[in-house]
Amino acid sequence: MKTHRLPTTDLVRFCAAENEAELEKLLMAFIKPSGGGGGYAPTRQSEHDALNASKGFFDQTTRVPRDQILRQVISACSYGRPQETRNLETISAVYDAGIKNNWSCRYYWCEGVNVPVSGSVKFWSDMIIVNDGIAFLPYFDYRQERGIITGSQKNILYSLQHHWVRKQDPDLISLSLGLVRFPRKNGIRYASVELSDRNDSLFSIEELEERILTVYRKWAELSLDKPARTKRSGTDGRQDNFPF
Repeated sequence: MKTHRLPTTDLVRFCAAENEAELEKLLMAFIKPSGGGGGYAPTRQSEHDALNASKGFFDQTTRVPRDQILRQVISACSYGRPQETRNLETISAVYDAGIKNNWSCRYYWCEGVNVPVSGSVKFWSDMIIVNDGIAFLPYFDYRQERGIITGSQKNILYSLQHHWVRKQDPDLISLSLGLVRFPRKNGIRYASVELSDRNDSLFSIEELEERILTVYRKWAELSLDKPARTKRSGTDGRQDNFPF
């Protein structure tokens, strides 16, 4: 059975597990069918347009009209009306946050974090935002459930951002690390920003790599066990080597 790449937000949650039992519990809950409905990829694809991100040094560009961005999101949704509704809410919240907070955004690209399955992933969006004179690297967590919530989960996120972005560029050493979540108030979703500029108490790059590898090993093990649990064969469904 093929081992699929884990969603970025879930990988952060799983890496924050305190022990193997907790990790297995989280992964087993992830394996159970959740009803589908598609994710927030349509919103992520339009983040730069919604925040009017420039490719220069915060030069002004013509803002893409809201209606055009909404059409982009709708056309990118392939799981029907429920996915459209969720993504229209979140992209509207992103668009409104940029205007309300007078964010200046610049496109910024760097290499992602290598994972055992399907190349690399990024625990940030490819942009730098200036909010009230503070520049930060954002990760947009659009989920209302099973998002990045606990202190240990945030510490994993900030550690990944620190080692793979901030430490790679001397010009970014004072860059704040950011988590942007989208709670709901009076029926409307809005952007809530949490920033961190700490360097201490972060995980080392070696520990982060080990945690990612541990998660994927357990994920592969449970993925291989899944058909064995539903259709028992002559083995217990486990293998010694993981298909990375």
